[in-house]
Parts: sequence; C-alpha cells; structure tokens
Amino acid sequence: MGVGSLEHVLVLADDIDATRDFYCQVVGLSVGDRPPMPFPGYWLYAGEGSGAACLHIAERRPYSAHAAGLGLSVRSITSHSAPATGIRS
Repeated sequence: MGVGSLEHVLVLADDIDATRDFYCQVVGLSVGDRPPMPFPGYWLYAGEGSGAACLHIAERRPYSAHAAGLGLSVRSITSHSAPATGIRS
C-alpha cells in the first residue's frame, strides 16, 4: 500500500515512537528533517524527494502546554483518511 497524498496533518500522541513506527511501517512514510521545537516529535514524509512534511507527530502534553502558552486551544480529531494504492479487499 502506498499513500497517494496527505497534507500537513498533526497527530498528538502519548507514545510518539510507537506512533512513528505505525506510520512508517504500515503507511509507508519516512522520518525526515524537523527543526528544533519546544516539544518532542517527528516530521514524516511521503515519497522520495517530496520535500514537504505531510505528517507531524508531537508528544501530547508538551505540545498542549506550548499551544496554551501561545493562547491556542488544542482540539482532537479522532479520524483522518488518505487516498492509497495497493490495498487488497
């Protein structure tokens, strides 16, 4: 299976390593460059040389604290989807 497109999705997780592993091993994304930020996380990329991070993973509590300090509220989305190829029914 390969993801056709996915753009700028933020996933807040309690276990960022397990979340990274899922998106890399099951969805086929790869870990790439991420600038220094005040909370732990990963930026994942689809396809080789795509140039743009499509999925951001951040550790829930530090990210929420950072957002609150900026006056932002954090809301959760419980599902998302992406076009994919090679899925067997």
